[in-house]
Amino acid sequence: MDKPVVIGIDPGSHIAGIAVVKNKELKSVRNVKSLSGKEYDDYDLASYMTSFMLEVQDDIDIYEPDLLVCELTSVPTNMHTNKLLAYWEAAAMIAAAMNSINVKRFRTSEARKRALGKNCKKEEAVAMIKSKYETTDYEFTNDEAEAIVFALAGIDFLEEEKER
Repeated sequence: MDKPVVIGIDPGSHIAGIAVVKNKELKSVRNVKSLSGKEYDDYDLASYMTSFMLEVQDDIDIYEPDLLVCELTSVPTNMHTNKLLAYWEAAAMIAAAMNSINVKRFRTSEARKRALGKNCKKEEAVAMIKSKYETTDYEFTNDEAEAIVFALAGIDFLEEEKER
């Protein structure tokens, strides 16, 4: 594994962020609308999850990642939000498993510490990512910035594993 490629997933109750990092270079970042509010219907759940899984699959096909890193969610909110986060997480992990790609899950605090060198609040983490990667052509959403954090944490994890 010369220059590792990692997909980072930041599941959210309204938006899910997806980022691809090769070594520490950003290759792709975007967000995908989540299931929320009036638009959410149990009848739509399968198609939403399949659509998200196919978004992740597109990145797998293009970038051939070594690892997929997903947030290990533990949001102390309502059950509806927890279910939505778990659905995004599961769809991403299924896409990885279907392609024999290893999956690593980090709590947000651990991902930020690995990627940014310290555990910090979301606003500071987003600002750090934006200052490093954002261009005048593209302004990141918070979800995209957090997905980059998870991808960078995966790069750190793979480098650590290589040294063992």
